[in-house]
Amino acid sequence: KFKVINNGINFLKLQEYKSRSYLEYRNKFKNKDVFLHIGSFRHQKNHEFMLKVFSSLEPIKNNLFLILIGDGEGKKILLDMVDKLNIRKNVIFTGIQKDLGKYFDVSHIFFFPSIQEGFVNVIIEAQYMKLPICGSNIPALDESIYKEYHQYRFDPNNIEEASSCLMKILKDYKSKKLEHSRINAADFVKDNFKIELMAKQIADLYYELKNN
Repeated sequence: KFKVINNGINFLKLQEYKSRSYLEYRNKFKNKDVFLHIGSFRHQKNHEFMLKVFSSLEPIKNNLFLILIGDGEGKKILLDMVDKLNIRKNVIFTGIQKDLGKYFDVSHIFFFPSIQEGFVNVIIEAQYMKLPICGSNIPALDESIYKEYHQYRFDPNNIEEASSCLMKILKDYKSKKLEHSRINAADFVKDNFKIELMAKQIADLYYELKNN
């Protein structure tokens, strides 16, 4: 017998991001389209694939930027890769960050091409911050990505498919087509993944086992 209890997210921490002003940082990305990724530089996160996809969108010509938050053993490979792809000025390596607010604030799309995952907190957090999700179609992401964003999921080994999904979601974002989805996705994660719900479910399970 198994009972699944979803991982709980402390949304109060994210609410603090919403209450702050990031005007100075926002001005750096004025009139630019920004993709965001948060994750350690490990093979499972598929960063090399991510950079190839981003490069295929001609970021210099189209004024696109990719923010990579994280660190890890694969960073040197990625730095060399952005130089070879001639996209160094359009890819921002921030290192590990505690205050994510300004990055959520300036970004338009959360890009997550992992080939293997467990439960992904940052996908929940991004949706709470009203970032649409363009993620891989691996089963581990099925429950955490809001249903309306499933049309933007892709094979994490198919550069052409991922590029197409990324441009489609950006186009839909800029045309305001995703306004309702962004609100509904934030409500979806609050209703299903808040830490208070996890605590209640654990307590209910404890009393259920105690009385049996």
